[in-house]
Amino acid sequence: MAIPASDFEFYKQFLTEETGLSPESEKIYLLESRLSPVYKKMGFEDLGELTDLLRAGDANAKRCVIEAILDTETCFFRDRKIFDMVINDVLPDIVASKKSKETINVWTAGCASGQEPYSLAMLIKEQAKMFKKNIVKIFATDLSESAIKTAIAGEYTQYDVQRGVPVRMLIKYFAQNNTDWMINKNVRSLVKFEVGNILNSVSVNQKYDLVLCRNVLSEFDESQKRKALENIHASLARHGRLVIGFHDNIEGAKDLFVPQADKDGLYIPVQPA
Repeated sequence: MAIPASDFEFYKQFLTEETGLSPESEKIYLLESRLSPVYKKMGFEDLGELTDLLRAGDANAKRCVIEAILDTETCFFRDRKIFDMVINDVLPDIVASKKSKETINVWTAGCASGQEPYSLAMLIKEQAKMFKKNIVKIFATDLSESAIKTAIAGEYTQYDVQRGVPVRMLIKYFAQNNTDWMINKNVRSLVKFEVGNILNSVSVNQKYDLVLCRNVLSEFDESQKRKALENIHASLARHGRLVIGFHDNIEGAKDLFVPQADKDGLYIPVQPA
């Protein structure tokens, strides 16, 4: 069933406000294909019934639509050069700035089903000597409730682990569970997962030394990108660092962040005068 123009504008506004995503009119077929299973699963005969429920503010309809639209596709050690930069350059600088027993706080925003924070946690375990005088805590958030449930469980398919996990690290940090692989407790203990929206104001109990927000901003329109970057800026410690993806950019927020020379994707926050 084709989405009427008025309904498409409603969905566009809803998704932009809730997720930062702004579907283009020429890709309306993608929206239709992703919402079709949703209304059928809810027992509706057409999309109009789901739309009416969403317009009425139904919480379950809202959650189901958001889950259907979000792209949580990812893999372990995605863009390995970024991880190499973080573990070889960024984190050593942060460690050097810390006193003994001080906590290093890391936030991975838009973590999907957990592969990014777990990849980082494994590298931290590999470099345990570097962090022996500090505690490292990784806070990971995503808007998708189903993705966060997968991340908390820490169990991945053979297909998941073969996409990026070196065999040596697979043997060292995972245990096989029938055809799946469970990441071990020592790695999982470094990461705390929560459902969270980067577009919401960040309530920060502690400032973050490092924020990874990769392959998220490129999907946002400019106003939502600005909002997300303002929230990240507010969450960062004075000498914190932001890492974004190769396809992301900070256009429209150059007053908030300055690129670090010779380090693609690495930014430092601008401090108030």
